[in-house]
Amino acid sequence: ACNMLTRYRGMFNNPNANMESDVQAMKKDEEYADQMQEQLSDFCVHLLQDSQTPTNASSLNCLIRVMDELESVTDSCFNLTMLSQRRFAQGWVFDEETDKDLKTYQQIVQDFLDYVRDRMDKTLTKAEMQMANEYEEQINSYRNRLSQAVQERLSGGKADVRVELLLLEKIRHLEHIGDYCANIAEAYHQAVKHTPML
Repeated sequence: ACNMLTRYRGMFNNPNANMESDVQAMKKDEEYADQMQEQLSDFCVHLLQDSQTPTNASSLNCLIRVMDELESVTDSCFNLTMLSQRRFAQGWVFDEETDKDLKTYQQIVQDFLDYVRDRMDKTLTKAEMQMANEYEEQINSYRNRLSQAVQERLSGGKADVRVELLLLEKIRHLEHIGDYCANIAEAYHQAVKHTPML
């Protein structure tokens, strides 16, 4: 998931990249993530059926939730890739301020995803959960800022509606990745709070 978001950001920052090659690589990664999520979830459900203690059941349910959220992250990364492909195929350009804000927004989302990844095999403390909440607040703040700017440009009648709608889709998918990261952090925090992980 982290690598997919990094690849997408590379595509965003480089309109001269080999778009078709990147799209195919992202599609392959997304399909692999789907397969892994399905197989691992089935395995965890099988373990749940054999589970003898509430502790094990709680831990397994947490893992299933995390896998579902991670698979959703890869879906959003692939959708972002398809939006970039459409943008470059149409020759659409963002203004300088929007481009800068969007890059910052994407970096915050990437940092949050990396933050969650680095703590997946550890207990998530109260302080670490607070940091996760701060990431989510930053993401929401940038989402509001970018969305408001889109509305203002559309209201002014000077914007290309197709470009602005594509931008709103990008903003939405990036926000979703932030939401999935927050859900993963919460799952691990609750698991630590109530019961040890397997």
